[in-house]
Amino acid sequence: MKRITQLLAAAAISMATTVPAFAETTLTVHYPMPGFFKDVMDTISKKFMEENPDIKIQFASPSATYEEGIQTILRQVGTSEMPDLTFIGLNRLRMIDERDVAVDLGPLVKKDGNMAEQGFSDTILKLAQVKGKQIGLAFATSTPIMYYNADLVKAAGGDPENPPKTWDEVIALGGKIKALGNGVDGIDFRWQGDDWMFSALLFGAGGSMLSEDESKVTFNGPEGQKAGEVIERMVKEGGLPVFTKSAGEQAFAAGKVGFEFQTTGALRNTIKNVGDKFDLRTAPLPLLDPAKGHLPTGGNAVVILTKDAAKQPPGSSPSSRPALMVPRSSYPAPATFRTTSWPPSRLIISVTSTPRTRCSRPA
Repeated sequence: MKRITQLLAAAAISMATTVPAFAETTLTVHYPMPGFFKDVMDTISKKFMEENPDIKIQFASPSATYEEGIQTILRQVGTSEMPDLTFIGLNRLRMIDERDVAVDLGPLVKKDGNMAEQGFSDTILKLAQVKGKQIGLAFATSTPIMYYNADLVKAAGGDPENPPKTWDEVIALGGKIKALGNGVDGIDFRWQGDDWMFSALLFGAGGSMLSEDESKVTFNGPEGQKAGEVIERMVKEGGLPVFTKSAGEQAFAAGKVGFEFQTTGALRNTIKNVGDKFDLRTAPLPLLDPAKGHLPTGGNAVVILTKDAAKQPPGSSPSSRPALMVPRSSYPAPATFRTTSWPPSRLIISVTSTPRTRCSRPA
């Protein structure tokens, strides 16, 4: 890309950028969920600073969750502690817009003019829009999927090559896995803490949280009731205990849970944590209504906060400096580096992942 500021490049958002030279410029970057993002951020910032020795990237203390992240940013607005840019959960961008904190990226996107060529379709751009305003750009996006222990599935009489395709099948097989005993549970489904996994059931049934004009609550309709019934049945019939998020992840990685329903963002860590303890596989998450249902998109967007003129996009012609880019980002997979021949030389970090039936071990 031609004229997007070095802020976006430094943060390695999901687009190509060029970086204008600012002498001894320091950019402060904040991000959430270091368990997912620390390695990526460290790698990107190191490469970026090697390419741009007059620009220093420093990280503010990362927040443990998206919730803590937005709270931190809102507390810091208008203070010297506010970072130059941050990564905010997609469903929390409205909070930033309502307080007029973020820099509108719309003019920069329009000026660039080739977003689709960089992997940013209108659909992807809209993930980080609020009422048509480009608050940020999607950096890490994910959907919930099914992780399963093929060894436990087989032991319970299931076929690992043909995992459950409906919630009835999940619950039935989960109950059989629970019946194996030895401290094994059938299902880990993260229903508590936030609404994302509940949304997976609700949206999968064809429902929504609010009416289209956002004037009415609609998740308490028939689709929401179906979602609640599935969770109830998981507990009563499918062997779903009351896990915290971390406890559920640990139990699954230890081989003590048959099915785990989680974000694709957990794929890399899950592969690493499971190791060779059992045959780990993944499959699509079932929809209650395959005809009308869909899955929620999770993840975050990079948002520019600084209003410092020295750190804002220049109006002059683009610099010939190398740029750091992420044309498409699905954050769980290892980063793959490649260099293009397009002048000036550009470093592309491609972070991609696709749910697979079998999960290969990291080298």
